[in-house]
Amino acid sequence: MKPVAVYDVIERRQTVRLRGDDNQQNNTGVLYRPPDVRLAASGAREGALTTAPGGGIGEALDVGIGVGGFELFNSSGAAITVALGVRIPNVLWRAGQWDDAAATPYTDDTADAQDVGTADFAMNTTTANDGLVIHSRVPFNLVSFDVGTAGDASTNAARYSNAAGDGWSDVTTNLLADTFAATGERIWFFRTPPDWGRVQTNGLSGIPGGRYALNIRSTVAPAVTAAVADSLSIYRMYFIREAIADNAAYEWWPGGTEAPMIPGDALVAFFGTANDLNGVTVLVRPRV
Repeated sequence: MKPVAVYDVIERRQTVRLRGDDNQQNNTGVLYRPPDVRLAASGAREGALTTAPGGGIGEALDVGIGVGGFELFNSSGAAITVALGVRIPNVLWRAGQWDDAAATPYTDDTADAQDVGTADFAMNTTTANDGLVIHSRVPFNLVSFDVGTAGDASTNAARYSNAAGDGWSDVTTNLLADTFAATGERIWFFRTPPDWGRVQTNGLSGIPGGRYALNIRSTVAPAVTAAVADSLSIYRMYFIREAIADNAAYEWWPGGTEAPMIPGDALVAFFGTANDLNGVTVLVRPRV
């Protein structure tokens, strides 16, 4: 751990679970942004992809955040999951729709996923097993959707590119899997699979090679109305603790080390249940 003097001290209450409504593609409510990324265009998107593992052009993987210690205080009235992590920069991920019956099921729609247009990113259809795909140069374990059009009740399931990168494995470690039958922020949060493989070089169902892919499908589809998101953002949560009791805290004050969270362009906290009295204290600095 660096001397305390090199850190910014963040201490605040958090009124939402993660980002809240309408904040998936802005910086409202993040805990901290490193100074050298504050001027970056928030809507910047990934360059032209290649088929090589890790494809794309010039994406920086070394901008991140160092955490010297933290406390996440639960005042929600019940035992909940809490976590601390970072937002993955837009330039490192893409997203689109999944048409399960198509010859090439994946169609890119990154522009709509990463802009602030209203209800323009389709999340599913009224046909079973259709849905969406997110693929990233780096692993992630939380997706925040800002749902503009709520879909009818459906049964959703997630799967990830398997270890060989040539098929899918089911996500079995969900920490939170919101339905898409309500508007506003809806969250899909899971433990990062230890065998999550990058898509093989020649791609998987239209997904470029070298990507960590996540497919969320409606195994039982909405009856009439499909869900549509305004935008979304993805995160890597590094500190996760389940069943933190009400009026208790998850703390990490190492004293002799620091946790690097790379890549990441903003620090965020997660509380399983929102409450105006949930609190965050963290020592933080840029890591480049």
